Parts: sequence; C-alpha cells; structure tokens
Amino acid sequence: MSVTIKDIARLANVSHTTVSRALNDSPLISEETRKRIKELAEKLGYVPNISAKSLVLEKSYNIGLFTSKKIDNMPTSFMYEVFDGISQVIEDKYNLVFKKLNDTDDIQANIPRKKYDGIIFVSVDVSDIKMLYKLDALKVPMVVLNRDLSDLGMYCVYVDEYSGTRNAIEYLIKSGHTKIAIIKGPESFITSRERYNGYIDALRENGLNVNELYIKMGGFTPDSGFEAMDSLLRLEDRPTAVFASNDLMAVGAMKACSRWNIKIPDDISILGFDDMDFSMYLSTSLSTVRKPRKLMGQKGASILLDILEKGQVSEKACILKTDLIIRESTKSR
Repeated sequence: MSVTIKDIARLANVSHTTVSRALNDSPLISEETRKRIKELAEKLGYVPNISAKSLVLEKSYNIGLFTSKKIDNMPTSFMYEVFDGISQVIEDKYNLVFKKLNDTDDIQANIPRKKYDGIIFVSVDVSDIKMLYKLDALKVPMVVLNRDLSDLGMYCVYVDEYSGTRNAIEYLIKSGHTKIAIIKGPESFITSRERYNGYIDALRENGLNVNELYIKMGGFTPDSGFEAMDSLLRLEDRPTAVFASNDLMAVGAMKACSRWNIKIPDDISILGFDDMDFSMYLSTSLSTVRKPRKLMGQKGASILLDILEKGQVSEKACILKTDLIIRESTKSR
C-alpha cells in the first residue's frame, strides 16, 4: 500500500496541510520543518499524487507534447530521442500528454486551456505554422522545437542545420571534391530546406557551379535514397561525392552503389545527416552530421520549466550546433 500525506503527517506529528505545504516548498513553512518532512517522505518512499496536487494548487500538472501528423514521415528515432530528452528533464514533475494534430483540428475543443500548464510543440513541416498560431492564442506557455520562430515572439529550440550542412560540403570541397551531388528531403520539411540552402551556399561561396543534374529529390527513406543514387550513377559525368540529407537516404544510396559495383569511398564518397545509431555500424561506416536531437528535447523542457516556475526566460531562441563526424564513407580525391 502506498504512503500518503496523512501517513507522513501522523509520523511527523503535524497536520496534513503542513505536510502538503512542506512538500510544495510553501514559504509559510520554516526551513527546518520543510527539511524534516521531506527527509521523512523520502525515507518512507512517498510518491506524490499529481492529480490530488493539481486540485490543491489549481494546476493541471499536464504538459502537452504536440506535433503534426506530418511527423509520420520522419524517422521514428527522431521523435523517440526528442521525447527521451524531454522526459529526462520533466521526470515526475508533470504528466506528459502526447498528441498528433492536424491544421484543420479545432484546437480549443481538442486542447482545453485549463488542461495544460504548458506545451512543447515539435515542428517538422512549414504548414505547422497554422497550428502554432492557434496554440499561441490559447495563452498557455509554449516552447517550439526544431524551428526558429523567435521573430514571432515564440520560445524555440532548434539546430543550426544550415551551418551543419555548409560545413559538411566545405569539408568535401577541401578534400578535393568539386562534383558534389545532393539527395534532398521532402520540400515542405523545415530541415530539408535548411540543409539544401546550406549545400547551395557552400558551393557558391567556394566558386563551384550548381549542377542541376546533381540535385535529386528524396523522401527521407532508404528507397528514395536508392532511386536518387541510381539516377546519379546513370549520368555520363558522375559526381565524386554525394550528400544525402539524412542517414536513411544515405543507406539507400550505399545500396545502389553496391548494385552498380561502385566502391565507397574509393569511387564515390557519401555523407549523411543526423548520425543515427546505426551509422557507425554499417559495413562501411557512414560519415555524417550529428544532430543533437536528445539535447534539443532537454533544452526545450528546461526552458518550459523555467517559464512555469519563474515566469519567463531571457532568450527567446536557443540554437544548438551540429558536429561533423568523419568515418569510412568519405575520402580525399
């Protein structure tokens, strides 16, 4: 049977109101009493009942973890790692309630304002902005992940994917590659656009022409990476390096090279993005750009907790950096 506040009150010889106030750090309780009651609660293995706590403090103790249904087109590991980072910070302070939303949903009907103390929204598609405007109108503290919306006054945590891609392409150029292709991600995905822009600007800033034949569309899946690479390998003037806009497409591209008896990295270099867990374990380990997905979740949750506990934080935007991870799939010319 679980320990209750009344059990702690009886053993501490105080009222249950005093115990509740001590456990919630009320200024009405002395530091000595607060410390004594907390130590007793920990010794007894007391676990707070969030539902009861919410009635006392007029808070829901729910945090909404929302995203759009477009998340289904992203690798499953992306949301898992973001969620893992959020969970590590939130712990048992709040309940996390996960929902996938459509931009046609009636936000006020589906998300009653009093049901959530705060919201974390993971944005993946440019069309998410419609939902974000609706959520912002609820006047519930909110942090947006994976997208820069600081210009709209929203708190956000995102990765500088543009610079991460530009640095990766510049590494290939410094390695002697001048014929560099790209396998793009879905057009409407924010990450796809940032990575593509980084690729284009890196070429231009280093005096290289953009070859339209080297730009292939993908869908963040191995199959799309295979098809794009197959198309590139049919060119008379093949690229010497290929940047795949995520690791799953890079795997598909590597499979296509195997089908054509193209050796990696001797004949062609391949570089991915994300640094998914499998990348280092491929038969030819994948060079890639590491995106700190878990850290993004941790930072977002920390900012939201600061807003809920302190009222605000100083910076609207938290920008995270990528790391270029060089393995076996790339080689100097």
